[in-house]
Amino acid sequence: PQPTLDWNDSSPAADYYEVQISTDSAFATFLGRGFSGKSYQSNYTPQAALSPGTPYFWRVRAVTGTFGNPQFSQWSTPRSFTTPP
Repeated sequence: PQPTLDWNDSSPAADYYEVQISTDSAFATFLGRGFSGKSYQSNYTPQAALSPGTPYFWRVRAVTGTFGNPQFSQWSTPRSFTTPP
């Protein structure tokens, strides 16, 4: 099953959110296309299948001012989940 990652909207409102998903709690590497990405809402469902019985970590940041001068918030506190076996 694909989890839906959900968070509170930022204030001021973000133009979009960047989401990173990793099997590493330090995010030294993060999963690529289909796993980590961009969302225009305050939730994200990975497009690619996740490995069963695997712990994952995720974080999100808001992006505003996308027209030539984007501003990025700090990354959120990482959260985790484990996929069912």
